Amino acid sequence: MVKSTVDIYILTGFLGSGKSTLLAHLLRHELAQGRRIGVIMNELGEVSIDSSFVPEECPIRELLNGCICCSIQGELATQLHDMLHEQELDGVYIEATGVAHPMEIVDAVTNLAFAPLVNLRYIATTVDSRQWLERDRLKRPVRKLLEAQVTYADVILLNKADRVSEEQQQDVINSVEQLNAKARLFITTQAQIDPAELAGEGQKGSEAGSPNETTTGSTNGNTAGNEPRTEPRTTPSYTSSQTHTTAHVHDHLHLRSVTIPLNKPVDRDALESWLQTTPFTIHRAKGFLTLTGPASNLEAPSQLYLFQYSYGQASFTPYQTEKAYQPVLVLIGEDLHASNIQEELASTIFTDR
Repeated sequence: MVKSTVDIYILTGFLGSGKSTLLAHLLRHELAQGRRIGVIMNELGEVSIDSSFVPEECPIRELLNGCICCSIQGELATQLHDMLHEQELDGVYIEATGVAHPMEIVDAVTNLAFAPLVNLRYIATTVDSRQWLERDRLKRPVRKLLEAQVTYADVILLNKADRVSEEQQQDVINSVEQLNAKARLFITTQAQIDPAELAGEGQKGSEAGSPNETTTGSTNGNTAGNEPRTEPRTTPSYTSSQTHTTAHVHDHLHLRSVTIPLNKPVDRDALESWLQTTPFTIHRAKGFLTLTGPASNLEAPSQLYLFQYSYGQASFTPYQTEKAYQPVLVLIGEDLHASNIQEELASTIFTDR
């Protein structure tokens, strides 16, 4: 059964910038408000890791081993259509893979078959602040994709603020505003933000020409004449003839995902060292792992851990849930070759106990 309209929220941002953390935060808020929320989640790997962030109360559709903006764009439209007709929902959050172009996602969710049923509220993009400062080190197609994700956003979270200085953060703000002066900016750590402010409700005002204070979780500096979007975005802000940087996963970015089932514990220190020194360009790694390593680093060495790695930072979080997950490691990077990586890992990070 379909309500008169269902709110749609699109979450974009490059690999490891904090989309899933933001999604988990927003879903907890939505459920606390009594709203019925569905989730469509896109991951490049063959298995889903990020779906573990989604509460059991939320119906979820997973699009695996492809990117919404190219190989499975049609499947996104199909899954959204089915979700709208099979579930009575107030809203649907779509978390795109980190290499998706926002406008092609908008194309899919404004499909003529169900366009009257959806109300596109906003496109929110998460940005890893340090990675943004150092984006010139990235290959040109990847850099252009990061910039496109910022350009087409209604809301931008300048995330991981704890990894940059105040001066560097201002440089991030200035360069982002050059690309998109109309978006509302938030400076965040761990993607923590008031969901009402993210949606443009109860937004702080500013006098004409006077920027808002730039503090963690607050909006930044849209002056008069560049007011942020607060109304529902029911139609895309571009035309079908408008061009954008093509950044399909395999053909242009040369990104590959490698999925490695794990049948033995992983040495934590060896894994972190390998990620820092491997000749392969790895933008993102994640998985469910059992670990060994110095006892001082692990609270419970025998249990399953949710592993996250992006831009040089790794985290291992004890994972407890009624849903069973098999140990697995997913790597996403440029020109990855599964056989070569498996050979390296077999001699490097695995351990018997």
